[in-house]
Amino acid sequence: LLVWNEVTDSTLATIAMQQLSRSTIDEVLSNHKYLALPRLSSQAIFDDLCPPELKIRKRRLCVALVTKKIEEHNIARNTFREFAQTSNIQNERLKFVYIYEDVQHNFIKALTKGNETRSSVKVEVVIIWRQEKQKLNYEFLEHGWNLDPESVPQSRKLLEDRLTQILNGDNLLPYRATVPEFYNEHMLGLFTRIVFKLYDWYDRFYMYCTSYDGMTLMTAVAALAFILAVTFSMKRLAAAEAEEMRKKRLTRKAQQRPPSCSPDNQTIHLYELRCETFQNMVSESDTGLTVTLLVDENTKEKLMHKFAEIMQPYSRYSALTFAFLQLEYYLDWYRHLLELSMDFKVTLESINNRNCIGTVLAINGDRKYYYIYHPKRARSWIRHQRGSDVTKAVGFGESDTDSSDEGGKSREEDVIFEDEVLSGLSIWMDRVFDGTVKKVRLPYWPEMSK
Repeated sequence: LLVWNEVTDSTLATIAMQQLSRSTIDEVLSNHKYLALPRLSSQAIFDDLCPPELKIRKRRLCVALVTKKIEEHNIARNTFREFAQTSNIQNERLKFVYIYEDVQHNFIKALTKGNETRSSVKVEVVIIWRQEKQKLNYEFLEHGWNLDPESVPQSRKLLEDRLTQILNGDNLLPYRATVPEFYNEHMLGLFTRIVFKLYDWYDRFYMYCTSYDGMTLMTAVAALAFILAVTFSMKRLAAAEAEEMRKKRLTRKAQQRPPSCSPDNQTIHLYELRCETFQNMVSESDTGLTVTLLVDENTKEKLMHKFAEIMQPYSRYSALTFAFLQLEYYLDWYRHLLELSMDFKVTLESINNRNCIGTVLAINGDRKYYYIYHPKRARSWIRHQRGSDVTKAVGFGESDTDSSDEGGKSREEDVIFEDEVLSGLSIWMDRVFDGTVKKVRLPYWPEMSK
């Protein structure tokens, strides 16, 4: 086995054996895989020839001749190669290489300091100490490398002296730089890589097809066709469902909330919440609140008048709708609402109109939650019937203003003080806007039947 580099006068390695093992050949080639003056043509070669080393006593130096890819610089590369082979400085921490300036221009451009403009008879020599993967110390040889063979001995002496100083000393090189990765000069062109990749896919597909019989191929094609059909069908169904949802949203946007007041903001509108208006005001309403007062036939007129007076300042908000609900007809719906709020863990059998008059529900139908305002009478009944667990579930734990004197003198249970039922409502509305009132969330809205 004979191994040469670019200098063919003598061999790098010679092995004479009857049989050469693969490991022996690999070892020889691994030890002599670079030329006498290798070119830094890729990041992998740079990492191999100029590995990072932080310790200054163990630092490795790369001495790079910066040339262009032209014939005029062949003489510089030849004389520099001769110097690398015959120099008095032979150290394992020293590597001599060369770089094509016009190919690796991004790397050379990063070495901005100390790079002087030379005459046409000289080229640059840069001494590199690589500290990290992309950070290095460097300096340029003061007088460069002569292209004139007669002046090469002077360049050799200057370079030998400077390298001896660096290897024997512990000083840093004068300049630091952060450099990009080397351009891979061995990489194929984009079009060539695309052609090779397509050919590779074709070759794999052809080998796959020829390795199976016809029935297997038919099964694979049928399975692929089935998957494509299912995918296409699911996509069509998803598109149809999305279109249906879009139409529903457009329909819902068209169902605007009824106005809360007259154009001059002098008259407030109160709508009756019943089964005919439930869909537009609650279950399919736009985002906003439907503030609903619970009344009966006897208290309806007086409570609605008081409710309208309290709601007058809030009527300027278009996201609010004001309504009333008559308990004679829809007490079961209200009972269902409360029991649903408590996950049906409690049954309110003894609920009646008298215990609920004056209650106000602020309903957000689109997001399925509501706020509840409890007159003192309703809170007392719930607490007496079911205790604190029920009160917390539907927000009775809130301290409404009209309950501040709850520990005081009690009144007759069978008397409804209509003037005081809504006495704390305005403060409660302010707390709703402040976000300090508990939201009662529901999985769905109970249906309101006639």
